[in-house]
Amino acid sequence: MTVSRVELYYLPYILFNVVTASPYSADMCLMREELVGEKRVQKQNWTQVSGVQRTAYKDILLLAASDSRDRSRAKEFEKIDWKLDRIIFHDAVSVAEKAAKETAEKEKSIELQEKGGWGLFKNFTNKIEKKIEETAMNLLPPPPPPPHEDQLLPSSDGDSIWAFYEKKVVYKQERDFASKHILLNSKADRVKNLTIHMKYTQKEERIIYLPIYECAYVYETRSYKMVVNGHSGKIVGERPWGAGRIGEYSTASVNLLTK
Repeated sequence: MTVSRVELYYLPYILFNVVTASPYSADMCLMREELVGEKRVQKQNWTQVSGVQRTAYKDILLLAASDSRDRSRAKEFEKIDWKLDRIIFHDAVSVAEKAAKETAEKEKSIELQEKGGWGLFKNFTNKIEKKIEETAMNLLPPPPPPPHEDQLLPSSDGDSIWAFYEKKVVYKQERDFASKHILLNSKADRVKNLTIHMKYTQKEERIIYLPIYECAYVYETRSYKMVVNGHSGKIVGERPWGAGRIGEYSTASVNLLTK
């Protein structure tokens, strides 16, 4: 197999942190028993209720690519494949450094009473830190280089991206949360005619660019295409044997492609 082309692109995503404060109103039913003659009958008592639904939506990562071809590239990977922590910690060494720092902070709060106990504990933590570093180095593909301007794919504005997500996901969730809140807190038996108006007390957004590699390779004179997630190392694309598509390759394969 010969790799004939490797191109690095950065897909635009917007990371949202949003807090809602959406006023709602609804009719709720409280069932009560009444004695009618010698029989107890269930009666419905409908009253109107109103309130404000507050929900925090943290680290909502939405694709912001404006071009249809770029959006099709992104469809190759589910959102879970992107490593949000790698936006901050860009390589395996810094991941290990973070773990070592956390271990060191824990050490400060531990007091060992037995003589020689501290030395044993220190050896133990050193082994843990080494293991973390080895694991991180083996599992994480190397970080892509800093992007050039021509590698940043065009993006849409954040307002239109969130408006679509609000209509598709958030509005329904807010209605469901408000309905459950009425049922639990008011001990209602039924809720109907619920209306809610979307409002926000916080709406933060940050555009980020996540790396993908588009690759072409030749196998027995025929050319095939594949796409590599620059964070997780997942590869999807055409394969020269059998049916279907490539699922995942080993990290070693990604290392070769990204060098």
